[in-house]
Amino acid sequence: MQVVEQTGLSWTAVNTALRLHSAGNTSSMKPGVRGEKRPEQLKMDFALWSRPAVRQHIEQSLGC
Repeated sequence: MQVVEQTGLSWTAVNTALRLHSAGNTSSMKPGVRGEKRPEQLKMDFALWSRPAVRQHIEQSLGC
């Protein structure tokens, strides 16, 4: 429980990491590449992700 308290991670996340580590499957514990983009990278008129920016992105992505 010390790991949970010190890191702020959930017990489920810590338990999964411990189980993978003890099984020798440490490669699956590496963080994946996240494809996060900022609105200006997507040619939007917003500087940060706000509700209007998210709404516009959803509309553009889904063709609504």
